[in-house]
Amino acid sequence: DEIAIWDGVALRKFVAENMSDGLLFIGYAVDTDAYWAIYPWSEDCKVNLESGEPVFVTSVPQIQKAREASFSKGANIGIGKGGSDHIIRIKSVCGFLKFSLPSADLPTLAPGSMSQIKLSSADGVKLTGDIQVSIDANGNPVVNSTGRKDGDDRVVVSFAESAAKAGGTYYYSVLPCDLSNGINL
Repeated sequence: DEIAIWDGVALRKFVAENMSDGLLFIGYAVDTDAYWAIYPWSEDCKVNLESGEPVFVTSVPQIQKAREASFSKGANIGIGKGGSDHIIRIKSVCGFLKFSLPSADLPTLAPGSMSQIKLSSADGVKLTGDIQVSIDANGNPVVNSTGRKDGDDRVVVSFAESAAKAGGTYYYSVLPCDLSNGINL
């Protein structure tokens, strides 16, 4: 995995290294008293400094690759802020919708035999697309909903590269939203 670190000068790519008690991200940044992190690293991620604090502009993908018991790599936006101790706690920005495939009578399907499962909001609420996110004084993500104008009310979990496992559990990663009118599969 890779994350982007904002050191007040530039977004810098840090690469994960597995440790016994978690992940350690390795990279180079300017020495400063405050660092911001956004997951995942993306060359398309931008930083807006108009408010004085960084606002990250990134995107939740509409097409997400199926991963059993998890979400698609890079689909869950996370953000965090740390200090001169270089410890950053990243909090999830996205919501998740979980689904499981029937188990009793279905064999594991070969990759590509079931191509995708689509989900849409029943009332047109944007589930994917551009998002602007910052961090409040308590370290919690703050979503600027105006960044969602180019989004889509549909999200797809694609099984083109992985097998759909009978009884398997999968997740859609979606923009924070209210789905009070339901969803369509």
